[in-house]
Amino acid sequence: MTPTRRFWSVAALCGFLASYGVILEWPGALVGVAGIGAWLVVAQYRTVNQLTVSDDRLELSVSLSRTRITIDEAIQFTVRGSLSQPSPSQVRITAPLPISATDVPTADRTIRLEPGTTTAETTFEVRIPVAGRFSIPPLRVEYASETGLATASVERGDPPTLTVEPPHPRSLHVGQGGEKIAAAYGEHPTGQSGSGLMPAELRQYVPGDAADRIDWKATARLGEPHVREFETETDRRTVVLCDHRRSMSVGPPGETMLAYAREVGLGFCDSAKRLSDPLGLYTIGDEGITSRHTPSTAPENYRSIRTRLLDLSSEGASLGQSGSRTNTVQLREPHLALQRLTGESTQFATRLRPYLDTTDAYVQRLEGDPLFQTIQTLQHRGAEPTWTVLLTDDTDRNQLREAVSLATDGGDHVLVFLTPRVLFERDALSDLERAYDRYLDFEEFRRDLDRLPRVTAFEVGPGDRLEAILAARQTRRGVT
Repeated sequence: MTPTRRFWSVAALCGFLASYGVILEWPGALVGVAGIGAWLVVAQYRTVNQLTVSDDRLELSVSLSRTRITIDEAIQFTVRGSLSQPSPSQVRITAPLPISATDVPTADRTIRLEPGTTTAETTFEVRIPVAGRFSIPPLRVEYASETGLATASVERGDPPTLTVEPPHPRSLHVGQGGEKIAAAYGEHPTGQSGSGLMPAELRQYVPGDAADRIDWKATARLGEPHVREFETETDRRTVVLCDHRRSMSVGPPGETMLAYAREVGLGFCDSAKRLSDPLGLYTIGDEGITSRHTPSTAPENYRSIRTRLLDLSSEGASLGQSGSRTNTVQLREPHLALQRLTGESTQFATRLRPYLDTTDAYVQRLEGDPLFQTIQTLQHRGAEPTWTVLLTDDTDRNQLREAVSLATDGGDHVLVFLTPRVLFERDALSDLERAYDRYLDFEEFRRDLDRLPRVTAFEVGPGDRLEAILAARQTRRGVT
């Protein structure tokens, strides 16, 4: 409890009267001091009782319109306070903002319960410009006594948490040879074909096959009805290797190679959590392993893997769509801002520096090709059979082929999700004929990987850009 200015004014009056009475030897002044002092003590006692009762009667709630949003997306906060009975004290309730949220005037996020009222409510809009998982701070409740002699401030409530995700890439395509797979990824093969979720093979339709299993795109391409088999599901240990080296930064903001690869990784994370499968994650930078999550079925493991994928950024600066840096991007690079603030002792630098410090510190630096060495490290651990999921690009194809071959040495299955560079470069679609030739070259490489034992290779990228490239093929063939 905090005394107000009125309390100190009354206390000062008592001190003045006491001094005046002593100096003038006037007993009447001392009697007045005793009376005012007694009133002050009684008033403070009543104030403590009133504030305690008010706090016991107060019920608070904070609700969010959604608990999962994307960066800079508006979300509605609703704060409600109610008293089971009217209180003679004034109650003011303020909702603090999450860290990094855009500023909202205090008046817009404050409600007041005046003496005699029992309910109050307010709704305000918040935007958060960074990704992460945020705990909403507790509500700050301030009580003002009926006499105005004291106030009390406490933190109350059990507010929810809010997850802010990076913008999702548009038109996500995951497929093979330009054909999007209709099934979800993240299930686990047993070697038995059926109606599961993992694509296994394409075969010709035979009488008795269900009509809904016909792959109409393959049928149109091949001229005869074909059915795509899917492998049945079982629990299996999964390790996701996510490449976030500099080459994965090609593409526009929010739609880089890494952004599309991240979506696939999040899909596996959600699937593993739903099926209670052991899931691990290794993130790979230019010089080695930047994070390591060993396979586990603990709820916290799924949560930390998802958070790590959302926080992941490509090494160094983001490259433009053509692979070159721009001045605008350079000014927005966190590591450059951190360099400028290093050594500064201003309050601004002190407060901002922790937010700019890199989250991609290496947990293990490796010599040679980081991807190959990471897979080698995993095999040296002598782990049980593992389903390896590799999220990377097609920049260094020879090294990638060696890494994939190494990953299958122990008899494990490997899923490779490749982001074709031709689908992300800025000027790639300016010459559709050349873009199509580049895509054919990529497709040949993907098929080479797909032919390796226990390897399935997919393409990942923006579907609209892929459709534009494939349209060039039809134009070349004279198909309208």
